[in-house]
Amino acid sequence: MSPNKRTLLTFVSFILVLVTIACSCGSLTPSSGSATSVPSGGVATSTPSSGGATSEAIPGMEGSWEDMKTYDTYAIVWINGNYQIYDGINADATSYTATDVKWSNGSLTWTYSTPGGPEITFTTVTLSGDTLLTKWSSTDGTSGNKTLTRVQGTP
Repeated sequence: MSPNKRTLLTFVSFILVLVTIACSCGSLTPSSGSATSVPSGGVATSTPSSGGATSEAIPGMEGSWEDMKTYDTYAIVWINGNYQIYDGINADATSYTATDVKWSNGSLTWTYSTPGGPEITFTTVTLSGDTLLTKWSSTDGTSGNKTLTRVQGTP
């Protein structure tokens, strides 16, 4: 991937995150409740065990994450007691919208559709510093592990 495309991809991801944060700053108090699956819109609702703390459920998960082999990038943001997944962006700057996001038992799961292709579901496994290990599966029957690395432009 050329340096110009990579810079543009990182910049676009960063701007999307900033716009979303700016639009959602009206209420920074999370609502109480339990883990919820949301069918669309890229939001997984979760209430921290403290019952209203605004700190991230898993400190450090929020950020821009990239697969260094495919250059696919995913932005994870913690807002109002919710993790949000922004569109996955591939090396060609094509974005994929998250259609299902779920926060349960300390794992974040999200699904997106690829144009003309299968649905891909990711589940976080472990977070260690700037490395986020995920497992993935596809509606075409393939599956595996994917290591994501934190990149500049973190939300």
